[in-house]
Amino acid sequence: MKMMPSELQEKQLIAPIHPLDLETHSNLETAFLLTQATFSVHLVKKGDIYYQKGRDLAQDVYRQVWKTERLVDSNDYGIVIEYGDQILGNMNIQLRQEDNLLKSEVFFKPEHWKGYFDASPMETVEISGIAIAQDTPSEIRQLVMMLLLHGGWTITRSLGIRFWSTIQHRMLYLMLTRRLGLSFLPNEGVTCPSAQIPSDDYWQGAEPPRIYYLDLENFQTLQTFNLFFCYLMVENNIQFLPRFQSHSLAFKGFCKMVKENKCSEKIAV
Repeated sequence: MKMMPSELQEKQLIAPIHPLDLETHSNLETAFLLTQATFSVHLVKKGDIYYQKGRDLAQDVYRQVWKTERLVDSNDYGIVIEYGDQILGNMNIQLRQEDNLLKSEVFFKPEHWKGYFDASPMETVEISGIAIAQDTPSEIRQLVMMLLLHGGWTITRSLGIRFWSTIQHRMLYLMLTRRLGLSFLPNEGVTCPSAQIPSDDYWQGAEPPRIYYLDLENFQTLQTFNLFFCYLMVENNIQFLPRFQSHSLAFKGFCKMVKENKCSEKIAV
């Protein structure tokens, strides 16, 4: 039986758990200590140059930690964190289409969320490709994770999405719920994949990944992301660079589209 990566390896992948015991400074950590560069949060569509930069980081991290040869790329959006000129973090979003099931539906079962929340398939997205660069200093790993999550929140709420679905290991689930206060809910009924799964350590370890959900309209979720926003606005130099919206829109019209879940019709994908 293949062994799962060590706890330290898993922290290096998802990694905002603070602190890590680092005896020496990496080049990136030294740069962080010596300069105060800007954190750039790129919110982009597939095809953007930063989308590929984020995917390259995720592929490299997953290959090192999980021995994953190729990440499945059926995504539509990317959240990519850049510090100075170095890519620190990546997260991807896949929209549900009538002719394109979410990755978790492919591996487990279509509309596996039934019984957990009442929503149309088009109101649910898949979150995947979460990765933080291996040499990211422990002092900023949690910040990078918060930026990824807040970026994902911004894109999905702008599209009128109500729920996140994601396949993750328990360690990340515990960090997101206990450390960051997000009320992710595990699917207790659908736990065994129904399709052929990859042969990497991510899927074949002693404790396989599971499906988790986040209700974006839940009061605790709203409160947590509000706290994220307040914290990030007073934190280090941070700039959000959205490049996923192809039109200008008055605030009143934007609110109406989000309420009616029609943003995906207006924002080019």
